[in-house]
Amino acid sequence: MKKILHIIEAALVYKLIFIFGALPYVTASNIGGFLGRKLGPLLKVNKTARNNIKLAMPELSEAKVEEILLGMWDNLGRVMTEFSHMNRMTANKIDELVTIEGQEHLDALRRENGGFLMTGHFGNWEMIPAASYQKGCPLHIVYRKANNPYVDKIVCNMRKNYQVSASAKGSVGARQIIKALKLGKHALMLVDQKQNDGIAVPLFGRDAMTAPGIATMALKYDCKIFPAKLKRVHGHKFKFTAYPPINIVRSGNEKEDIQNLMTSINIILEGWIRKNPEQWFWVHNRWPKK
Repeated sequence: MKKILHIIEAALVYKLIFIFGALPYVTASNIGGFLGRKLGPLLKVNKTARNNIKLAMPELSEAKVEEILLGMWDNLGRVMTEFSHMNRMTANKIDELVTIEGQEHLDALRRENGGFLMTGHFGNWEMIPAASYQKGCPLHIVYRKANNPYVDKIVCNMRKNYQVSASAKGSVGARQIIKALKLGKHALMLVDQKQNDGIAVPLFGRDAMTAPGIATMALKYDCKIFPAKLKRVHGHKFKFTAYPPINIVRSGNEKEDIQNLMTSINIILEGWIRKNPEQWFWVHNRWPKK
């Protein structure tokens, strides 16, 4: 029965990708934003997002919180329908949709013999590997594997034109990342989601269980970490900003060094989110329920 449900779900996903992919990119994005604004507030996770916003920024008024929520659903709706076009992101299309700032930092990462591009679920994060590929810095994508194996295959096929390789999060994926780094590849890691067996690192002044993998590998294999943000600036268009590498301090105490590096990363993420809170993935249970 589970396999049948997975097949039905995958067939629906494939059909939606086909439908929105047949539309002009701008039309698909606009429809996604409209559907997100109309349907998102009706979902159960809307309450989770509202609670997270209030927890992170208690100084905000109720009206501002609702404004952020509506903006978040607009963004997420667009992300979902824009994905139907990701397998056709040519260099010309990227130039049309994405303004690049900090190209010199992408070039610096490309010259590294292995390294990381660090980001979070901000704006349309899928545009980061597509734009990086077209701008001369192809990436090994680290992603969360879909629960449905058929859907996972569809998603991976949509990304195959702009990734050099990929690995799912987990122990097997970690070994694949290490192999990619040793081969001189550059890994894209989204580091803003909760990991229950991670380490407690402050985010908006509250401890959040954080995956320390990027810090552990950067310290062990002497890799640089370049932050990158993809911000939606006008409907279907974006600004991709690549930043200088994070200053990594090695004290000789591995545990403290990992903690300090992940603290620096969370400070960067928090700064991005505070500037454009409507573009972050607030529906995720980022902090302990207590």
